Amino acid sequence: YSLIIAIISSIYSTLHLFKGICDIAFRSLLVSEKISDYITFMLDQ
Repeated sequence: YSLIIAIISSIYSTLHLFKGICDIAFRSLLVSEKISDYITFMLDQ
């Protein structure tokens, strides 16, 4: 019984960690896109 709880909690924490990494990667991707757009805009002036 406790083994099942341990397995479920480890799976949950792994999924939570994965979601956090995905969120961070997505945000940094958006930020880098905005920065590159801004740089091209500045160079086009």
